[in-house]
Amino acid sequence: MLTYSILDGVLEVNFKQRRILKKKFNKNINDIISGQNKTEKEVIEDILTTVTKEKYYKNGYLISMGERIKLKKFSDKKINEIINSTIDGKRWSNRLWKNKKELEKKLKKEISKLFDGETSVNDIKKLVENKFNQNAFNTKRLVETEVSRCQNQANEYFAEEHEVEKQMFIATLDDRTTEFCQEHDSRTYKTNDPDKPYLPAHPFCRSCYIPVVEDWEPTIRKDNKNKEYIDFMSYEEWKEII
Repeated sequence: MLTYSILDGVLEVNFKQRRILKKKFNKNINDIISGQNKTEKEVIEDILTTVTKEKYYKNGYLISMGERIKLKKFSDKKINEIINSTIDGKRWSNRLWKNKKELEKKLKKEISKLFDGETSVNDIKKLVENKFNQNAFNTKRLVETEVSRCQNQANEYFAEEHEVEKQMFIATLDDRTTEFCQEHDSRTYKTNDPDKPYLPAHPFCRSCYIPVVEDWEPTIRKDNKNKEYIDFMSYEEWKEII
């Protein structure tokens, strides 16, 4: 901007300069988006691999406290299958790339408006930051939802492999839990019940199923709002005493 004249907050460039600048900035945007997608894809894949594996073996630990089991190995092939399974025909990596392409399109539009004199040089910084912040939120939503999906698919696979007959729906005890998850919290379902609520139930869903063994009753759980452990109670019971 220091190279060109600015009149009343608008960048003064001729047609040739405008064309050169748009081409240059569009290339920069392409490079930024491709690099960001590559880095985030690698990080997200590592996160999903870790949480999927941990959920499976955590279930084994929980059940071992109630009965003796022969824990079956969680193969890398099955882990990859869970991580890369599709929703509506699309993998998480496809959704990530779609979000990045939408960001790319919006950034190029804002830059074009700047060089066409439709956007003030005083406003462009905030406009670009807002686009990146919105994209960061979309990535956060994608990651948290995919973590929940992978954990719950690992859960179902564990139940299938180890003949777990019952599971308990566990929501989070705080003010951000949806009414749907509040309603189903602490309910026990047969593992193969076709009417059992599917998880994740919604974006940012934090609910999960835990395996239930014979004669087992939960005794404590975390009150996420007050950051303490309390005697086990359902969300509805907890809501009445807070």
